[in-house]
Amino acid sequence: MPLLPDWKWKLAVTILVVTAAAVLFWPLPDPPPPPPPTAESGLEFDPDEYLHYTVQYGDTIRSIAHLFVVPQSDLRRCNSLGESEEPELGQVLLIPPSGNN
Repeated sequence: MPLLPDWKWKLAVTILVVTAAAVLFWPLPDPPPPPPPTAESGLEFDPDEYLHYTVQYGDTIRSIAHLFVVPQSDLRRCNSLGESEEPELGQVLLIPPSGNN
């Protein structure tokens, strides 16, 4: 006497094959898009994306960076300012995009 009737074996094998095919050949979701470029990544932005800011009395790199939510290092790099150098009164600074879109 067979353990299972013939049709049940065929059904079990068919279900196994269909399940394995679905697992192996099911299309994977598309990967997420890459994050937008930021100034930290070293990529340059379109010049139209930069803001222009005229330095006012009492402004420092730290206060301007805080105001526009950009890293101080990016602000210094875009305006060719050294580590200990502060902008002069009336100087027009380029403000890079913050990347927080």
